[in-house]
Amino acid sequence: MALGGTLQNTHNGVRAFQWIRFAQWALQAPLTFVTLTLVSGAHWVDLVWVSFAALVGLAGGYAATISAGFNATWPLFTFAVVTFLPVFLALAFTFRRAAYKVHPEIAKLYDILAFGSLVAYAGYAITWAVSEGGYITTVDQELVM
Repeated sequence: MALGGTLQNTHNGVRAFQWIRFAQWALQAPLTFVTLTLVSGAHWVDLVWVSFAALVGLAGGYAATISAGFNATWPLFTFAVVTFLPVFLALAFTFRRAAYKVHPEIAKLYDILAFGSLVAYAGYAITWAVSEGGYITTVDQELVM
């Protein structure tokens, strides 16, 4: 690994990988869930479970990114996506239900925040699949996405 957090991965040329974004996501995801938990009034056990599932999914995504072979990349990515299913279910149903028990206005705010988070997580997965996983896009296109 070179200085500056860059790992060179070769597939039809050299592709730079910034490991720092996974470190940033490992901090951002639990903080996002803390915010959504506080807004919704969900139980802290749900927060711990969702944060754990997200961190396991991020670890799977990181492993898929640094894996050397195509046969390892996609199974690891699939594992990462599957571990995000509890996150999706909690944000779409469990936390949402708790928010509606608090107050209708809180529920509306929660819906906006949670929907934005779910769209962002889906966007991350799609971007990874067409860039790091499938090498369909260039590095510049990946950064724009």
